Amino acid sequence: MMTPNAQPWYRPLLRVMVTLGAVLVVFGLQRVAFYLLNADSFPAPPLMAFLGGMRFDASAIAWLFLPWTLSMLARPGSSGAWNVVQKGLFHLSTVICFFLNCVDLEYYKFTLKRSTADLLGIAAGGDDLTHLAP
Repeated sequence: MMTPNAQPWYRPLLRVMVTLGAVLVVFGLQRVAFYLLNADSFPAPPLMAFLGGMRFDASAIAWLFLPWTLSMLARPGSSGAWNVVQKGLFHLSTVICFFLNCVDLEYYKFTLKRSTADLLGIAAGGDDLTHLAP
């Protein structure tokens, strides 16, 4: 029997799933934007390529948002300092993901490939990234 203020056990899990689903939708929109901005390089992409990309996005989201997910499931509906930590983890993951996706929108035109770990090697070689990113 639940107390009057208690939430059902599945509520935090549902909140995490809905939030990560929204992130997946935004990743999908970024994939469509990538295609539209680079359509000359992809004359007739199959639908399976888009679906495979969504599968990759789901994997990336699972790993990148793991700290936030664990914090939300460990202490759902928290307030105070823990809530600030949860929001910080979510926003940090989001900013990193969306920044890298937005970089790829234009980076692809120069290298004809998506950015990978070699971008970090290029960035570490000088201060080019800090001047070019904005």
